[in-house]
Amino acid sequence: MAFETVPISKLISRYTSNEAIYLQNGRVLVTPVNRMELFSLPVRLDAITALICIRGQIRCSINLKEYIIKENDLFLCFSGDIVQIHHAENVEGYALLLSSDYLDELQIELKHRTDTYMNVRHNAVIHLPYEEIIDLKPYFTLLQKYIRKNNLYVVKGLVQAVSYAIIALRQEYGTEYCVESSIKESRAQQIFDRFIYLLDIYHTKERCLKFYADKMAITPKYMSLMVRNFSGRNALEWLNEYVVLEAKLMLNYTNMTILEISYRLNFPTQSSFGKYFKQQVGVCPKQYRMTVNKE
Repeated sequence: MAFETVPISKLISRYTSNEAIYLQNGRVLVTPVNRMELFSLPVRLDAITALICIRGQIRCSINLKEYIIKENDLFLCFSGDIVQIHHAENVEGYALLLSSDYLDELQIELKHRTDTYMNVRHNAVIHLPYEEIIDLKPYFTLLQKYIRKNNLYVVKGLVQAVSYAIIALRQEYGTEYCVESSIKESRAQQIFDRFIYLLDIYHTKERCLKFYADKMAITPKYMSLMVRNFSGRNALEWLNEYVVLEAKLMLNYTNMTILEISYRLNFPTQSSFGKYFKQQVGVCPKQYRMTVNKE
């Protein structure tokens, strides 16, 4: 099943701040991050997101992995990642969102650069010297200016420049990820990382722990033990959270009926999905959707 991704334009339709700026059918978005409405709900964007934090602190998650973004940090995540901001405190900074088709048009293949991709997958947040953050800031200011003027050529040049600047900074200051370093990881971490990778692929189809353990050629009991040892939570908790998160994404950002969502998540009936969702979330899918729409 192809995952549902949300275009920038749809995200913007839920964001009322006049500080948000976007261009060309919502393909480029630049916004200050002192307000976090954009990511208050989990969302799987059809865009690469880059954020620089000048001041304050943000607690967020990518595909359920939590990060703390602090002063002078650079955050980067890819199209298809599930992003949510959980808490923000006295934050100043800028966020840049670039749609996948716009990056393809500019022939900027951030996700297809193996070194950059693996580096970000290992750690989405890197800390930069203050001088590097200050050097990045003008890109965001100029992008805001020329998006307002609808000067597509200048915007194109600025997007290319800031994209390659981010790649260079990731290569210079990011923790190098390589096969040799992964070998040094604990057995528990290796199993946890593999389990989360498999969950990301199969959680809409498989809710049986044995399926994931078989994929790793280990027993479900051993897999659960290693997952708990590394993360503090058991494998079933992670599995349920992935399924519920996917359900919330579809309830929040699509017009699919609850029956359609039930089938997408491989539940035999709408009733069984509703019971599962209420057990995990505390309210039924319909009530959850109504509450989110009101907010």
